[in-house]
Amino acid sequence: MNYKNRQELEEYFAENFHSSLFPILSEHYLLDGDLDRAERVCDIGLKLNKSSIIGLFLKARILMAKKDFIAVEQYLKKIISSDPGFLNALVLMLEVQSKLKQPKLIQKKYCEDILALDPSNLQAEKKLKELNKIHGTKKVITRKKLKHSSLDKRNKQNKKNSLANKSQNKKSVKRSKSSAVKNANPKIAKEKVKSSLQKNLGHSTFEISPNLATFTLVKVLRSQKLYDRALEVLSVMSRKDGVNKKKISQQKKSILSLIAKEGSM
Repeated sequence: MNYKNRQELEEYFAENFHSSLFPILSEHYLLDGDLDRAERVCDIGLKLNKSSIIGLFLKARILMAKKDFIAVEQYLKKIISSDPGFLNALVLMLEVQSKLKQPKLIQKKYCEDILALDPSNLQAEKKLKELNKIHGTKKVITRKKLKHSSLDKRNKQNKKNSLANKSQNKKSVKRSKSSAVKNANPKIAKEKVKSSLQKNLGHSTFEISPNLATFTLVKVLRSQKLYDRALEVLSVMSRKDGVNKKKISQQKKSILSLIAKEGSM
């Protein structure tokens, strides 16, 4: 079957509602801007394939296009709970958290989770810098407020002491100056603890759609030393039309070489 041919997929799906290929047809409609049909196909498919991670992700993308951000968040939470290493779901979740104006700490967590899987992800890098900049500005404002507060207290105390000296005209009283508020600004240790994402990656059910099988995903899996999964992705890619078969073969040989090398150590 030609997955790029929408008509073929429509005819196949009409006779096979239970097929796990429903996300591909749903995505055709989504990319064509036909959100109602995209959602209808997705809903039918999910009724018969409730555990389809790719189907749930398509549903989240459709709802994102409809700007139903709260519903998108719920679907993405379910996806990430089942497969913490689903990179595209994490990236979409970061976008949703920003739309919903969720707390900065939550947004930072998703940035860090994404960068743990894909260290060169530009979207997460940019967002993290933006969040750190906002956090730094708030710290400066807080320090200024503390400084002004300390000065006000000191001025009030000096005024009281001056009035007391004038009225009593007795021996001078030792004044105790309150120590200025110290704005301790300790360096926050940025320990990179191995993410639970990476641990869970090895145990979650691995289901890869042809649309998501790319050399980028292979690279990510290799960096996590999940060689068996990287080989599965390459196997899915080899069945797609218009792919670089030579590069796939080279990648397979390279991964098998790494497996043999690590096995002999």
